[in-house]
Amino acid sequence: MSSSFLPTLALGLIAMIIPLTIAASASKAAFENRGLVPFFLQDPTDGLCLGLAGFTICDTNSLWVMAGRKDEYSFINLLNPDENQMCLEREKGGKPGGKVVGGSCRNKGSKNWLIEGPNSAGYYRVSDKSGDLCLTRYKGGGDKDAKDGSARVRSSMNMQKCNPSKKKRKGEESGYVQLNLIETAVHDAGFFLESAGE
Repeated sequence: MSSSFLPTLALGLIAMIIPLTIAASASKAAFENRGLVPFFLQDPTDGLCLGLAGFTICDTNSLWVMAGRKDEYSFINLLNPDENQMCLEREKGGKPGGKVVGGSCRNKGSKNWLIEGPNSAGYYRVSDKSGDLCLTRYKGGGDKDAKDGSARVRSSMNMQKCNPSKKKRKGEESGYVQLNLIETAVHDAGFFLESAGE
């Protein structure tokens, strides 16, 4: 069996993303001045990482860059060649309960993302620009510490209110998933893809 190696692809892939990226104004937000440093967003509960179709194993399909676009930011999946699915998108216009999926970077729901943190425990959360709606993966978006079964983790993800209302209504869902932000050295070291020959 023979193998062939392709040259390092990281620079070429990043070059595809650069047109979407411009300098951002100074801010204390966690994503500010990230450049195009690829990273994973990992849930420490089960070790799975944020991907385009939900939480999955931490591999090249869950590798992100945060790209500045005027006053907005998008999550771009570093190695996804499909321009209709390469950005993280909030469906339903980002309303509570709306799903989060892979979508086109042109869509409104793929813009205005924030990474907030780290908190006192060292974790981050993903929210919309307003900071009112957060990414969650618990049943019904519920609190992961709940005793009523809403703590059950799922792979899919949606947006819910980050914090409960002062007068929480019956059935109201809130909460977010705490994440580890793990930067990678792909932008410095590159990588090889190996194809198996016959």
